[in-house]
Amino acid sequence: PVTNGFVDLFVEGISYRASINNGNYSIAIPRCSANPENLNFIATDIDAGQQSTPSVINVTSGNYTVNANACGVSLEQFIFFIAGSDTFNFRSPVDSITAGRTPDNQTYIGSQRNHQDPFNFEWVSMYIQGSESPGTHSIAAFNSLLLFRGNPSRIEYLTDNPINITITEYGGPGEYIAGNFAATMRERWKNIMVSATCNFRVRRTQ
Repeated sequence: PVTNGFVDLFVEGISYRASINNGNYSIAIPRCSANPENLNFIATDIDAGQQSTPSVINVTSGNYTVNANACGVSLEQFIFFIAGSDTFNFRSPVDSITAGRTPDNQTYIGSQRNHQDPFNFEWVSMYIQGSESPGTHSIAAFNSLLLFRGNPSRIEYLTDNPINITITEYGGPGEYIAGNFAATMRERWKNIMVSATCNFRVRRTQ
């Protein structure tokens, strides 16, 4: 049984999480309505670095039992950038990584490191246009993609023109978004254009 893990449950656009204790979990989810609704369930084994594929059940009110094998899907998350001569390598769980849909139906992906240290702070954010599916998408122009590194070697890369991006994996909440692109970016302080590449795989939180 899983001894170090958790389950994520998604229903009515809200996410819930419960710890797994020796293979078992229990959680109460408050709802304002007893109308039928689909609930997505994902189990995660932290020690094994694996999670289950989503299970979907239709719920109303009452008690439910959902069994799952917390394996088959890797927990690996990363955002790996090379811009000019600079490398940015964000990896979970060392770095905080966030991904999800915005109210205006874009996909947001971001990460930060050492956010309380002004001399070693690193940050990346990107807003991707397009549907929730694999394929060719775009990052819009000016400031839709930003790379930043704090003092004393202050570095900031941004986009002046739209970028095409290939999405190879696009799951629902609790699943993964993966993709890559190559583009030209501008370093703000030196005002020079550089070649940039990016590969990423991130867990969607909403």
